[in-house]
Amino acid sequence: MPERRPCPVARRRRLLGALAYFALCAAGSAHAQPARKRFRVGTLTSAWAANHPAVEGLREGLAALGLKVPQSVLLRADRVIE
Repeated sequence: MPERRPCPVARRRRLLGALAYFALCAAGSAHAQPARKRFRVGTLTSAWAANHPAVEGLREGLAALGLKVPQSVLLRADRVIE
């Protein structure tokens, strides 16, 4: 009795199934980068508006250091009651 050779379609399916299995295993073991730390900065001013020149200067200084509000810095400007 002659030896039967596997069908090319079945061989291709088996190969694709193995590739899909290994791809899923590799995707499950990948790790995400840790989230970047978000700094909290608070200011006390006697101004009513949060866009006071002192606060705007602080924002510009933080931006010059590469820190963007609100992505990496949570900025809170509170008013001091005199």
